[in-house]
Amino acid sequence: FVAFSSITSGRGNAGQTNYGWSNSTMERIIEHRREDGYPGIAIQWGAIGDVGVILENMGDNNTVVGGTLPQRMPSCLAALDLFLSWNHPIVASYIKADIGAKKVGSSGNLWQTMAHILGVSDSAQLNPDAYLGDLGLDSLMGVEIKQALERDYDIVLSMKDIRTLTLNKLQQLVDSGGTSSTVLQTTELELKKESEKEAEQNTVEQLERQMNQLFKMRVDVNDLEPMDLIVKCNKVESGPPTFFVHSIEGIATPLKKVMSKCNFPAYCFQSTREVPQDSIEKVAQKYILEMKKIQPEGPYRIIGYSYGACIGFEMATMLQESDGADSVEKLILLDGSHLYMQTYRNVYRMAFGVTGDTLVNNPLFESEIMCAMTLRFANVDYKKFRVELLQQPGFKARVQKVVDTVMTTGLFKSADTIDFACCAMRSKFVMADKYKPERKFKGLITLIRAEQGAAREEDVGSDYGISQVSDENKVYIVEGDHDSFVQGKTSAKTVNIINDLIAETSKKVKNI
Repeated sequence: FVAFSSITSGRGNAGQTNYGWSNSTMERIIEHRREDGYPGIAIQWGAIGDVGVILENMGDNNTVVGGTLPQRMPSCLAALDLFLSWNHPIVASYIKADIGAKKVGSSGNLWQTMAHILGVSDSAQLNPDAYLGDLGLDSLMGVEIKQALERDYDIVLSMKDIRTLTLNKLQQLVDSGGTSSTVLQTTELELKKESEKEAEQNTVEQLERQMNQLFKMRVDVNDLEPMDLIVKCNKVESGPPTFFVHSIEGIATPLKKVMSKCNFPAYCFQSTREVPQDSIEKVAQKYILEMKKIQPEGPYRIIGYSYGACIGFEMATMLQESDGADSVEKLILLDGSHLYMQTYRNVYRMAFGVTGDTLVNNPLFESEIMCAMTLRFANVDYKKFRVELLQQPGFKARVQKVVDTVMTTGLFKSADTIDFACCAMRSKFVMADKYKPERKFKGLITLIRAEQGAAREEDVGSDYGISQVSDENKVYIVEGDHDSFVQGKTSAKTVNIINDLIAETSKKVKNI
């Protein structure tokens, strides 16, 4: 239950007494809801950028309003995500304007402007002869550069022109007042290079959207370090026990809505401190041992979600090799497979510029994971914090930076919990990166996939490649995306399919 209030309510603003009073009244309603045990949070927003009144009637994203700068939309969404995990009824988010500072670019220092937009602290680090497209320019940065040139220098360029310019050429263009046409002339080789770069950039943007899904940390404060390696997730006692394998977060939470509605005893593994962190194969071995404590003999029923599909597949093929082909009765994969995870190898390397055979000790990759972890719990500037992480001498130092930052929120009692979560998350990515199945599954693999899956169909095929590693396969498609088909409204359809598949198992057992 989220209410959007205004910073005017908390700080006041001349001429807006009635507006502040009405927002304050709304906040008191939120406080009463919390006192009565109901959910509720009111967010006192400052000026909002990119859309709305400020942009339409008062200027742009650099307009100072009541001592504040408009808060850009990505920052608002990041703050909202953070606030929803806090246990406070009234919170606030605004950008305080530095009244004494000059607007970036207004002094005419082009290089400082470019460095600021590109997230580089020292403009001297920029290569003056490198194309802007080669300096890590993404689409959002391109828009910022375009707006800065138009606002500060009255120079209008297309996005394509901006990407093909070097800093030296851009400086020449600014010095000429934007009238020098020779600056924009590029050779045939440069145009070809830019065309190739643009095609690659489009691919990278698609893959980065895929990465955003994977880096969407579905963890809360209480989930960061699971205590129990295996948990029962419903109250059903009759029927064949079925074992779910977690997603990359290593916890049962993302699957709880599905498991709570299963018509059979549902158990889920969790990645605790005692779970191996060096290979999918060793994780599978550990989970098999734990599973046999609950169900000593087969046949077994295994369901793997997302990253857990790899572990579930490895468990099933290991069991078939050690206990016989009939030891696994059902293997169900939820929007995941070995090939689904392998596609992320390309995503890692294209999105983060990884060229080595392993992701271990790669600063770009590690910094991205640490950023995702930090943003889940603390309100930090993504670009600035990422640069700070990259400047750390190694992974341990990056983890310590995250620990120091997140501990300031007061959400955690122990820094060791954050340290464990960071190390475990990196280990899971590294394990998935190097995993390659060595055996085929002898039987039927059922894939239940989201209609808008995180993986691109051109990369994994309609069956996520399970036909390559199984005797038979069957695919069900459920409306929704990688999250909503197990957590949203359409999760009911996912549950119905799972219940029907496991019910087939029960009928076979009764017939025997």
